[in-house]
Amino acid sequence: MGARWTPEDDARIADLWQSERTTKSALPEFPGRSIESIRKRAAALGLPDKRMPPSTLPEKARAYLKTVPTATAKEVADDVRSCEQRMRDALRGMAKRGEIHVVSHDGPHNAAVYAYGPGENAIKPIKLKNERQLNRWVAKNGLDELSDAQLEKEMDKAYRDTKCAWWPAADQVVTQAFRAMVDRRAA
Repeated sequence: MGARWTPEDDARIADLWQSERTTKSALPEFPGRSIESIRKRAAALGLPDKRMPPSTLPEKARAYLKTVPTATAKEVADDVRSCEQRMRDALRGMAKRGEIHVVSHDGPHNAAVYAYGPGENAIKPIKLKNERQLNRWVAKNGLDELSDAQLEKEMDKAYRDTKCAWWPAADQVVTQAFRAMVDRRAA
């Protein structure tokens, strides 16, 4: 069990609940306390839950996306003071309903970049580890009827479209040489 709450702690919690600050940002003011313990103390003091109810997330995301050309889930969550994971889930649902669409995928983790309004969702770049993953990606994106050369062009395009300047064009001679080596070892 942690330290007892003091009247000063209670006053700081009441002030926090009246402000626009998040519980996480005020955590340094409560040494030895967790965010959850602060929320539980606030509930014991009769203060309402400061977190945003899930039903308002799409409304706030919609309002934010109308004001900016594009944004990631993190940017929207930061602006509307929400948890990033909950915002990501809300944005995915909105994209499935056609309210917003994925313009591109950006950054080292290929974060989805959303825009307001209906549109075609960008294909998420793939990180291929084996042939089974390649086959799944090809089938998922409707590319299973392409020749090898067309498929490699589509894969190159998918990587270049995500601002991966380092992704080189597939060299047909090198690709064929590697396939020949693999086929020879398999035989």
